[in-house]
Amino acid sequence: MVVLASLFGWLAAANYLRSNPWALVNRKVADDRSSPSWRSPTTKAFTPEAWRALKDELEREPSAREMRDLFPLSRSRLRWLCILCESTGLRAAELIAARREHIHVTRGGALLEVIGKGSRAREVPLPKVAIEATREYFAARGIDFDGAPPETPLLGSLRNSSEPLTYSSLYETFTRFVRRAVEHSSLEPDQQRAAMKASLHWLRHTHATRFAERGGDLDVLQANLGHSDPRTSARYYRTQIERRQAQVEKVFGDS
Repeated sequence: MVVLASLFGWLAAANYLRSNPWALVNRKVADDRSSPSWRSPTTKAFTPEAWRALKDELEREPSAREMRDLFPLSRSRLRWLCILCESTGLRAAELIAARREHIHVTRGGALLEVIGKGSRAREVPLPKVAIEATREYFAARGIDFDGAPPETPLLGSLRNSSEPLTYSSLYETFTRFVRRAVEHSSLEPDQQRAAMKASLHWLRHTHATRFAERGGDLDVLQANLGHSDPRTSARYYRTQIERRQAQVEKVFGDS
């Protein structure tokens, strides 16, 4: 319905149609209760407990067998990936395309220049924790962050740090990491099952969910994520079910 409304709006604006008949259509539709996503807009975000499990896995001492697959550079890369994505919400394609020359330092802090969907450019703030993690990751790759060539990818291949990681390799690396973290965690069974379904895009949802939960402003989130429609960002601001349950219990629990 959104696509059709946009199409008819464009046809009317281009004078192909004398008016936009779609403006008379009721676009409000009922929720699809057969879809699990109707209950919560953030079902594809890591819960705080699941995110803690990912961090714990990065701190866990790997076995000799695991060291063959997860050597220090890979661990450093995964740590950087989690920190950067949690604090920026970049899409996977944006992450792979990011280069050293795209980071600029201004009076207010560091910014990452991003070309998103539809070739739309935006600047994403990089908090200090993300810059520090990037410096540490570059150092692990044997690259001086300040003196790195402009074309150096932020996310490098293990075989050649000057070459960007491919999407398929990034996807496989991340999903293996999540499975390993879940298997070693003490998460409840339902959280384990949910986390096992995680994809790379969950990192973007996790950023947006944490940003909304911690009181970040809607217009800032919209600009950071590159959403053209504020309603897309606003869905993360629906009151979280756990908070609603806690509030109701607080008010009526002793009555």
